[in-house]
Amino acid sequence: MPFDHSHCSLLDCSFVLPIGIFVLVYMRRRDAYDLHDAILGILFSVLVTGVLTETTKNAVGWPRPDFFWRCFPDGNEVYDRLGNVVCHGKKSFVLDGYKSFPSGHASWSFAGLGFLSLYLSGKLKVFEHGGGHVAKLLLVLLPLLIAYIVGIFMVNDYMHHPQDVFFGSLMGLLVAKLVYLQFFPSPHYHRDDFVPTPVQSRTIVQTSDIPVQSRTIVQPSDIPAIAPVGRPMDIEAPAPLESRGL
Repeated sequence: MPFDHSHCSLLDCSFVLPIGIFVLVYMRRRDAYDLHDAILGILFSVLVTGVLTETTKNAVGWPRPDFFWRCFPDGNEVYDRLGNVVCHGKKSFVLDGYKSFPSGHASWSFAGLGFLSLYLSGKLKVFEHGGGHVAKLLLVLLPLLIAYIVGIFMVNDYMHHPQDVFFGSLMGLLVAKLVYLQFFPSPHYHRDDFVPTPVQSRTIVQTSDIPVQSRTIVQPSDIPAIAPVGRPMDIEAPAPLESRGL
């Protein structure tokens, strides 16, 4: 059964759905900085993946599995005198047939839904020591499962080869991971070696703006006196010049 893109278009799955989740998290936590960084992060992830995907497609020019029917819609092969293939299909349809590697649907899906999966894993603390929960893990893996199904349907519809989907998925997931770490801490970080991101840095600055009156000021009188160590040296002052007979 061919994949009906009307059920879950590429834009809806990779961009609109994650933003809806970000808004739900904002309604619960009321953290405007978190919502801003989440939307900016997923937008950056999808755009970078799109540029890399289109650049690779145009550079490689690998034919799609259905390229024969794109080139010869009626099934009749046509060659010139030198034996070169002469496509008589629609030109734009034939040119698109040379853009098989990598899969754009797979790369975009994993770029958006992979970012969403990392975002949920950080908010639910799935990888926290001693705080793991199977239900949380399944919820985090759900966006990746949707992206995986999109890639499978691309192979099933003869739009891409399996290696196209694999490389596109890997590209999208890698970009999503790198972009996520630019805006949020790693989902499996340890608090001992935690490095604040821009969001946490802004929080630290806000908490540091404490009025001076509420701060504890240490007075010099509050510092205990330090007892001298050993016996002090008795240094005799020199005699006046008159007493020396000068």
